[in-house]
Amino acid sequence: RARHWAACCGAAMAAPPSEEKHWVTVPNFPHRSTQVQLPATAPAPVHVAPYVATEGPRVREALALAECGPHDVVLDIGCGDGRVAFAAVRDRGARAAIGWDIDIGLLSTAREEAPANLSFVWMDCMADSTLTVLEEHLLGEVTLVYLFMLPAAIRHLEGTLISCMERRPGLRVVTRRFH
Repeated sequence: RARHWAACCGAAMAAPPSEEKHWVTVPNFPHRSTQVQLPATAPAPVHVAPYVATEGPRVREALALAECGPHDVVLDIGCGDGRVAFAAVRDRGARAAIGWDIDIGLLSTAREEAPANLSFVWMDCMADSTLTVLEEHLLGEVTLVYLFMLPAAIRHLEGTLISCMERRPGLRVVTRRFH
């Protein structure tokens, strides 16, 4: 079970070995739920948008708008099945892409097809601890962020995104939101 948790949640969310953990049910859209093990002090993950795949033309438009190219490392927040991350690397030649999502089933599917320069990580974008991880990525090698979420989730990330864009003028953010 501990290995399952670490594999799903990644090192950024790993609890110290001595910390007490508990199992929580995470609703995964569109049709399933799963159990994940979290530190006892961690809040339960919050879904901020149902899974709705971004259509191919919208993916191409977003990546073209952002001028995605070989110099980019793309962070797709709310990546679902990873289609934006895959398109960034395959169609636009991005150096690498990272997908974050809360749906373990969709992440698992994306990981099955991912080449070495694509990674998919379980991340709860509504957790305050994610803001620190986001800032580290945005001030590190990520050059382009893609978001497709409900407005509440975008607002939660907005301060960190803007702050990082002010400190790194070449950082670009493309947002598609639910209406």
